[in-house]
Amino acid sequence: MFHLFLDDVALTIIPSHPEIEKSLTYVERTMELDERQPWKGTKVRQRNAKAFEDEPKEETVERIIKFFGEANISRREIGRGIETHQGAWRIVTDKIREMGMPYKLHDIRLPFPKPRLDLIHGLRFSQEPLLKQFLSQNMSGILEAPTRFGKSYLIGNTLRAYSGLPTVVTVPGSDLVEQLYDDLRAMLVGRNVKVIGSGIKGSAKFSGDDVTVCSMDSLYKCDVGKIELLVIDEIQSAVTDDRLADIVKFHKARRLGFSATTGGRFDGRDILIEALIGPTLARRTFREAVDEGAICDIVVIMIRVNIPPTGRFSQRHKMYAHVLHENPHIGEIVRWLTTQIIPPDWQTIGFIKTEASAEFFKSFVPGSEIAMAKLFPNKEARREMMRRMASGELKRCLASDIYSQGVTFSDLRCMINLAGGGPYFGSVQKPGRLAQVRPGKKAGIMFDFYLTTNNQWDPRAAGEHLFSILNQSAKRLEVYQSRGYKIIHVETPRQLKEALTPFM
Repeated sequence: MFHLFLDDVALTIIPSHPEIEKSLTYVERTMELDERQPWKGTKVRQRNAKAFEDEPKEETVERIIKFFGEANISRREIGRGIETHQGAWRIVTDKIREMGMPYKLHDIRLPFPKPRLDLIHGLRFSQEPLLKQFLSQNMSGILEAPTRFGKSYLIGNTLRAYSGLPTVVTVPGSDLVEQLYDDLRAMLVGRNVKVIGSGIKGSAKFSGDDVTVCSMDSLYKCDVGKIELLVIDEIQSAVTDDRLADIVKFHKARRLGFSATTGGRFDGRDILIEALIGPTLARRTFREAVDEGAICDIVVIMIRVNIPPTGRFSQRHKMYAHVLHENPHIGEIVRWLTTQIIPPDWQTIGFIKTEASAEFFKSFVPGSEIAMAKLFPNKEARREMMRRMASGELKRCLASDIYSQGVTFSDLRCMINLAGGGPYFGSVQKPGRLAQVRPGKKAGIMFDFYLTTNNQWDPRAAGEHLFSILNQSAKRLEVYQSRGYKIIHVETPRQLKEALTPFM
């Protein structure tokens, strides 16, 4: 018999078992400099990592003893167990059931009020039943819904349902803080909505008694002993070492996460997202949301580009520059796309990886401007660029990842992936910006490059970097297919024009 003790911070499993520990172990990937061959730059390192502690922390032991009493469970018995994050309860219970073993889940969490579902209003399509399903389960966890489904309205109504609870709403990045703060103030008229930092006029130094919005990097400024509800937006960003440690300090708070995807981190820490916050309790898929009219369809036009025989490059970024980031052939395709194919009044973002790549492609996209955090002279300039993008005034933009998540550009019609990248959550977040329903808009259009070679030479002859880059093209395509996006493959200018015509 396994005994599982669930509190607001941790899940303690007594006794431990190798199969349970295996289910809480993952492969962590990091980019590290090769000290023996530093001229080759960074390379991927892998190591096994644990999402659990080998024995419960003393404060966890005290919570269990306080609940049951020393007579019912001894410190020695507790010491035979392991401790993981509270949200891992489903991972563990699924594993125990798979093993065919009995278990008992002891709920020793603090009392938490039932949501006032009657206060929810202003939602459309399936938003309301989805949110009610999510909040009615009395658990920390995640609501998964596609980008542009109306996440800010779901969060605002969550705060309505839990009126009176000291609450923190956290997002990664100052741009997202400012936008969500404005949205919540407009939705929660009469509520005391504060914001911490992010350069916003009138921001507070510490969390308040009602709703406080802050970036994940400012969570340390919050009164963790007072907060009873922690709402986490863009959950993939929450499991870096520092942010995870700050979230764990909210020892009295129920955790509710909102996201378009619950996985896809390069470092392999996906399991920590669920362990830290909780399992997905309610989900709306992309295709379900398209079918009900809540978002528009996304069409990915994959442009096949054959890479001619090339020499070896010792560093990955140099190979990427050669085949994509600063490739003149790609540049000419982009020029043709943005001047001859995409209508001039269709707002279009080209996602770039480096400053050098941005400057390179700028010469191929007339009228384009670059949006990179390090290139803005001040926060006002960054806000002004955001305003022009949000209003639809700027039609051509070359942007870094600062516009890949959380931002709302309602008039965005096209996107060009000039950054490449693997099958990680950015490959879901970026095209998701296109899903806003607008009058006359038949679909959001994503252009991507399927980099490959003809049958006359083996790309492995050019070394591991090229082979990896070509493999990433194929993996991105798999991500698009798994999300339910419509895929069109093209190889010639004529095919490209014919592919876009039905959506104009």
